[in-house]
Amino acid sequence: MSRTMTQEERYRMMTEKPVSRLIPGLAVPTIISMLITSIYNMADTFFVSQINTSASAAVGIIFSLMAMIQAVGFTPNDALYNELEQSVTVPVWNIGDSREPANVMESVRAAWFVAKNI
Repeated sequence: MSRTMTQEERYRMMTEKPVSRLIPGLAVPTIISMLITSIYNMADTFFVSQINTSASAAVGIIFSLMAMIQAVGFTPNDALYNELEQSVTVPVWNIGDSREPANVMESVRAAWFVAKNI
């Protein structure tokens, strides 16, 4: 069983660990969560589509809404975020940065353009 990391250990991990190992380590739990949600929604869409096409369309709309809520709804750990923000000279924006909603929209726009150009 893993133990809970202290604030100092998390700060050290975020600032000293190589980015090539840090990003996959942080991304894996989110990827697993999104995969489980997607599989659930695909199964849900299959069974609901047996009813009629309107019900299937409703599930498709809700799936998109759930994906947006997951992308924006998670809030950062404020203490760690504040420490990183003070030590970095460029602006650090998190999706879900409720202190400055304009940063959320700019981050979403940037993500949209990156995804569109891939």
